[in-house]
Amino acid sequence: MDKTVVITGAGGVLCSGFAEYLASKGASVALLDLNAAAAETVAARITAAGGKAQCHRTGQKSRYQTFHVVISSLRFSRSGASFYRFTMLNC
Repeated sequence: MDKTVVITGAGGVLCSGFAEYLASKGASVALLDLNAAAAETVAARITAAGGKAQCHRTGQKSRYQTFHVVISSLRFSRSGASFYRFTMLNC
């Protein structure tokens, strides 16, 4: 899978499972959560398993923060900035 996935609420049980699954399939995952420590724990598990993950602490109400993370995540993608290879999963 040559895709970047931004996952909101990534520190939670359900979304962390999605993140780990998608990373195991080759996706680069950007993890967004209000709880930065929880998201960092998920990112550590992903990178320890050989995946690619990065964390962002962000609030639900900040459109600027979310936009910044989306642009940053596209740069983080293995294939460069391409909206065709980008997905946002809101949990």
